[in-house]
Amino acid sequence: MFTFSREDLVTLAKHQDRWAVSLYMALHPKNGERRQSAIQLRQLLKEAEQRLSANGAPGSVQRALLDPAHALVEEMPFWESIGDGLALFSAPELFRSYQCPAHFSDRVVVARHLYVKPLLPWLSEMGTFYVLTLSENHVALLRGTRAGLSQVPMVEVPQSLKQALESEQVEKQHQVRTIAPVVGTAGRMALYYGQGQGTDDEKQRLVRFFAMVNRGVEKALRPEHAPLVVAGVDYLIPLYRQVNDYPGLCEEFIPGNPDARRMDELYARAWEIVQSYFKAPLAQALVQYQKLAGTRRTCHTLSQVLPAAFQARIEILFLQDGGAKWGYFHPETGALSEYDQSAGNDEELLNLAALETLRGEGDVYLLRADDMPAAALAAAILRY
Repeated sequence: MFTFSREDLVTLAKHQDRWAVSLYMALHPKNGERRQSAIQLRQLLKEAEQRLSANGAPGSVQRALLDPAHALVEEMPFWESIGDGLALFSAPELFRSYQCPAHFSDRVVVARHLYVKPLLPWLSEMGTFYVLTLSENHVALLRGTRAGLSQVPMVEVPQSLKQALESEQVEKQHQVRTIAPVVGTAGRMALYYGQGQGTDDEKQRLVRFFAMVNRGVEKALRPEHAPLVVAGVDYLIPLYRQVNDYPGLCEEFIPGNPDARRMDELYARAWEIVQSYFKAPLAQALVQYQKLAGTRRTCHTLSQVLPAAFQARIEILFLQDGGAKWGYFHPETGALSEYDQSAGNDEELLNLAALETLRGEGDVYLLRADDMPAAALAAAILRY
């Protein structure tokens, strides 16, 4: 399962050395095309090697940075279950690879910092949410991103009420068994049953079934707090709420039999429910920028944004999606050089601003040009 948190991004942001490699590529999840993904990775690693050489990295450094990635090329289990995109980062004492549910353009960046800008949407409005489809015949947990829905495996969870009842029969030698904790601060409901005691009651059977499902959801999603939308017929929803432990469960749900819905229908209905969850902090930030515009609490030029980022003064940073500006920034002197194209050994300055903002515990949003609060590649709300 693809998981990527702010903590992951901050870990990447903290790495700075003379050479660091960031690699993005599209993956081919279909069985017949997976080998093509491995071949493509090998080709991009060759490009990374050439760029490291051009930047003066000795052979020992190149091997240290690229050998872990080369090992992935031949690691067949890695390619057996892949997403739509691969993000790979290598720096001294760090190697991370993420199979992402999003399509990336093939790209290799060699610089002093890791290039994380394509991953920023996962920390803002286009983050991850989940859909739990509930029916007596089938249960499924789905992960939602801007790329669509994909199934999340749940360990030791019956896939249907029938399967749950069969499991109960196997364990029925226990005279009394607790299915859920006693009512407490969490408001959970305790159900006790033994032979011949409530086992024929349909509602009790469903609640016990949903308690098993809840445990599977907990194991699959913890420690996340992403929103979870339940899809099911009306009478099932309150029964599931009785046993739910997951803190991100949404109040709204998708009514009707989910077994009769296409995946794209589920995605559209779920997004209607969760979009306000993702968009609310951004909407508030944009309003805040407009209130402060023209004061010393906002700025929208790189000559202002970059020093503020290095001084941990940025509370919220807005970056234009698809925008780029290359060059050099020297935090000690404030000297800044900007170029529209990379010279091969410089930094992407918007990415640099994002990294330093994250290190300073600020928030970063990647926006379309029309949604930027100022007509600029970068804009920021300052703490002071």
